[in-house]
Amino acid sequence: MQSVLTGLVIADVLVLSGAAALGWFGGGGRLFPLHFGLGLFATLYTALLHSIVYVYFIVQTKTIGEAVDRRRIDPAFEQRAKRLKSRTFRVAMSAIAVVMATAMTGAWIGASSATAAGFDTTRAAIPKIWHFVLALLSIAAQPLAAWIEYRNIGVQQRLTHDALAAYAGRAGSAGGGAPGGAGGAVPQESNRHGVSTASAASGPTFDNPARHRR
Repeated sequence: MQSVLTGLVIADVLVLSGAAALGWFGGGGRLFPLHFGLGLFATLYTALLHSIVYVYFIVQTKTIGEAVDRRRIDPAFEQRAKRLKSRTFRVAMSAIAVVMATAMTGAWIGASSATAAGFDTTRAAIPKIWHFVLALLSIAAQPLAAWIEYRNIGVQQRLTHDALAAYAGRAGSAGGGAPGGAGGAVPQESNRHGVSTASAASGPTFDNPARHRR
């Protein structure tokens, strides 16, 4: 997920930078339609990018919540996942908001400067520089937000791994009678079906380990 986020953010910064350059050097002339289209695409792309990141945290929190409910592992796993999701939500929405503000000011300038011959930004309701400053803030905000999201994803991955290991320990204890508690090591012994109880910790699944054959 982290490598995917890196690629998406690089593309986002490039698109935002291209839209800003077109707007500054030719937004009021024949290049305005291209600036408008690229700016609109950049706005939607940014919103989609951070929404994907937030959905990742929703899914991970749901997975840990099910492990807590079904095997009664430590509820602290779910509480920490919810805090990570909340922090990521604030970061993602902030990054989206600054891009939305840039798009709205640009639309306001475009609507108020439209003439029969084209667009005259000197007649805009607000100075063009405001839109450009917001565009620069948008470009700067994306790597910063992505850096925080990148770190949070790493923490979430480790948290999910630990929670599922604890879940597997509970499943092994319940299925094979092993004394391992939540998050503890599962002894290397076989249950009455001839299956090692340690296989419960072999992957992040919620299956009964007795169903798997060697």
